Amino acid sequence: NIIGSVIARIGSKRLPYKNLLPYQGVPLVLRAVQQLIQSRRFDQVVLSTDSELIARTCMQEDVSIIRRPDALS
Repeated sequence: NIIGSVIARIGSKRLPYKNLLPYQGVPLVLRAVQQLIQSRRFDQVVLSTDSELIARTCMQEDVSIIRRPDALS
């Protein structure tokens, strides 16, 4: 199996919530997940995040979500 992964944190010192900011109308994290899915190169796509907001943003896609504890973020 080939797994594609997106790792997205909610915190950023320079640009808070940057993974949720839209690029051409789509949140960055969702765009990354969609690009991996649409490439059809992966058997599974996984999103690893410390944020419920990021997880909810990508829930409608065919992606497995791994919620990291704050201590690992």
